[in-house]
Amino acid sequence: MRIATSTLYASAVSNMNSSETQIAQLQQQVSTGKRVVNPADDPVAAASAVRINQEIARASDLTNNRQTVESTLSTVDTTLSSVNTLLTNVKSELVSAGSGTLSASDRKVLAQQLQTQMQDLLGYANTQDGNGEYLFSGFKTATQAYSSGNFASATAAPGNSGSGSFAPGSNSAASTFPGNGTLTISAYTAPATPGGSPTFTYSVTGLSSGNVSNVTSTNGQVSVGGQTFTLSGTPAVNDSFALGAQATQYQGDSGVRNVEVYPGRAMGTNLTGNQLFDSVPTGNGVFATSVAAGNSGSGIITQGTVTNTAQLTSHSYKLQFDTVGAAATNSGGVTLAPNSTTGTPTSSDKYQLSFTGSGASATYSVVDSTSGATVSSAQPFTSGSPITVNGVTFALNGAPANGDSFSIGSGAASTYSVYDTTSNTAVLSGQAYTAGNAIQFAGMSFSISGAPNVGDSFQTQPSTSTSVFTVMQNAINALNSSGSGLQANTVLANALATANTGIDSAMAQVSLGQTTVGGRMQELKTLDTSGAQLKIQYQQSLSQLTDVDMTAAISSLSQAQISLTAAQKSFVSVQNLSLFNYIQ
Repeated sequence: MRIATSTLYASAVSNMNSSETQIAQLQQQVSTGKRVVNPADDPVAAASAVRINQEIARASDLTNNRQTVESTLSTVDTTLSSVNTLLTNVKSELVSAGSGTLSASDRKVLAQQLQTQMQDLLGYANTQDGNGEYLFSGFKTATQAYSSGNFASATAAPGNSGSGSFAPGSNSAASTFPGNGTLTISAYTAPATPGGSPTFTYSVTGLSSGNVSNVTSTNGQVSVGGQTFTLSGTPAVNDSFALGAQATQYQGDSGVRNVEVYPGRAMGTNLTGNQLFDSVPTGNGVFATSVAAGNSGSGIITQGTVTNTAQLTSHSYKLQFDTVGAAATNSGGVTLAPNSTTGTPTSSDKYQLSFTGSGASATYSVVDSTSGATVSSAQPFTSGSPITVNGVTFALNGAPANGDSFSIGSGAASTYSVYDTTSNTAVLSGQAYTAGNAIQFAGMSFSISGAPNVGDSFQTQPSTSTSVFTVMQNAINALNSSGSGLQANTVLANALATANTGIDSAMAQVSLGQTTVGGRMQELKTLDTSGAQLKIQYQQSLSQLTDVDMTAAISSLSQAQISLTAAQKSFVSVQNLSLFNYIQ
């Protein structure tokens, strides 16, 4: 077969061009260190490299996210440390305020110091980060977490059986709400037409000013203490609502801002104000004890402990130091109606109620035990009907026997009874009182010290949540209004004990927040290590796909260059083999 000279030339030129292309590719691989420089070099490897590069870029973004989250959490942690220090100082001042050597003016100075510390606390609650966003406002980062003022509040008692609630019509901070009180519904009539207003009768007790009694509302509103409260829902008769002033109002929400810090792991960058500052449990966290506003004795109650969780109920209880006591010799089975005693005798006299006859025909007489004078005689007795003796109203249940008797008195108390105010039943009756001894019922235990007077009462309610600002404001109010004398000192001692417990609970809440933040920051450190290792793994996989073997590439480049040189020399030699060269 004959091969044309032009064919030989074309083949030689093509081979040299291919060698030059190979050399250029090898030179590029050696200079860049990459085997896959263009997708055409290895389409499968190039596609995998694109995906791995995306993962590497994401890993870098997550590293930046972790740094941002760590910076924000560090600011939160620093702020909470400052809050904890401030609350420690507040507790120290509350302990100092209980000293019997302080005068009323001394306590007012302490109240001013607490007021300054509360403003400092408010500043911490409104802390902003480096971007000007409020740390504790939830999703509302542009909104200041707390505003300050004298905002009215109305909180339904835990034992209420109805669904009623009261909302302040105007939370104006311009006028100060005058202390704390209780609003009680005494009658309720539903609206006559859909959308109409209910009619209800109510009374308010305990407020230092603006007290009202047996007022009927026809427009669904209550006006007391310079504030208007609007009723919603359907209350039941005897439902009560705690009225008071709160020093601050939370303006944020409950949103937790989550940022992805690792593949599949999002972490919260913030804690919310209502979680930190407005979720302080009252009492010991299970139940809270309190003192009736009208107590005249020196009884001081502890916050108590839980003795048996299985016996706990969600009921409210009232411990009443007995104004009316049954004689030990009673044989007819008549008892004091649960939670029926109201008022106290108008003097220090003691009285004796005695029955004559028995059953339905029984009558009673009342004698002044001090003077021996008969106050009333031969009064017909009806089980459960109110009986009033010199300022004290009570009811007796059952059928008395001839000679049964009850004492009514004032002064230092010797016995107490406990009533379940939710179910209106008696729990304990005629228990001997010893100051400091444990009082136990319904899985709860607490003690009362001092000398309560007959008619004094104390309550327990299931624990609810309050604000640390409210705790501090109540303590400030107690210090500012403290007077002299046994009763004033007792009121202050009970208020300070409640405030101390509240500050302890607030500190525990802040410590819980610090623990949460610390746990997140510790996790970030672990994720930083894992993220760096993950990024290295991605880079190793990318290197295996796209990096060149330099030794092999240089060897191949040398071989290709030698081959190209040989081809070029051979082409020149073949080119000189023309017949015309010999003819010449």
